[in-house]
Amino acid sequence: MFRQLKPLSNEEANTVLAGLPMTPELRDGIRQIADGNPALLQHAGYLLFSALRAEKIPDASSFIKEFCEGTMPILNATWSSLTALEQMLLFLVALEGLSGRLERKFYDLGNLETVYSQRELELGSLVGRGILQLVTTPTETRYYFTSSAMEWWVTTQLQTTTDEYLQARQKIFLNFMSRQQFEKVKAAFAWVWHHKDQIPSLVNLFVKVFGTP
Repeated sequence: MFRQLKPLSNEEANTVLAGLPMTPELRDGIRQIADGNPALLQHAGYLLFSALRAEKIPDASSFIKEFCEGTMPILNATWSSLTALEQMLLFLVALEGLSGRLERKFYDLGNLETVYSQRELELGSLVGRGILQLVTTPTETRYYFTSSAMEWWVTTQLQTTTDEYLQARQKIFLNFMSRQQFEKVKAAFAWVWHHKDQIPSLVNLFVKVFGTP
């Protein structure tokens, strides 16, 4: 029998990492990668423990590479378990997050708050499963990935989609956004497809792991 574990609380996640000697920056970085996902957190702790047992100081690039390679089956299983609508919503969150990391604004997604309001039930489910977190301020409501590993996975999926893939799912988008909004999203997809070299690297995405400024 298979039963998916709920995301760990802050206290539970800290307990998992409590036995490992690490700086507060490294602990925060691992939490950024895995958040409360039990499988991701366990794998990050295993890699760190292996390095420390071998009396090695883990290098950022190699640590992140090993982590991503080892967690691909977990991330793929999570992605595959989602409905097409949930995947599309995660693409929107990934595009919004990516836009904020670029040196300047290359695409305009329009008012996503209005779009998200049409699918609060599905987004609430993603929050409940620990994939997204909802942050509300007096001026805006935004969704963020709780785990930067999952954000990286969704971004890689975004880069490997095709125009045919997007067109085939056009009806899904048009169920909760206008045609004008869809054209903006389509343009954002196209920008990502043609400018993969400008997408932040894995090390930049996980920069907090080793306390790098």
